[in-house]
Amino acid sequence: MSPFIPTISRLLDRGRQRLVSLARKCNVDLRQSYSRLGPRTLNRASSYAHARQFKRARKSTKKLKTYLGRGYRDVLRKMLHDPDLHAEFHEECHPRVGDRQKTSGDKECMRK
Repeated sequence: MSPFIPTISRLLDRGRQRLVSLARKCNVDLRQSYSRLGPRTLNRASSYAHARQFKRARKSTKKLKTYLGRGYRDVLRKMLHDPDLHAEFHEECHPRVGDRQKTSGDKECMRK
């Protein structure tokens, strides 16, 4: 079994894509969106893993993590100056706690 997990790189790139699309929807100008480098780096990571070049694959995955982190920090900087923007991003990025169902409960009460 390989020490490299390809789904991590896919998840990082997907997170970057969602962050960029949400920023565009809210009219936030990002410094860089990495819309060209992201998919290219993802492709390289998967091809390196397929060729069993795991050090190179990890390096590409680390780049994807950097791209996501840079975009996220850029959005945070923009949110400090605009409270309306904070509400929009908070609503999209965080799950709604009230919509969750309680999975476990009092078993005795359920039997009656």
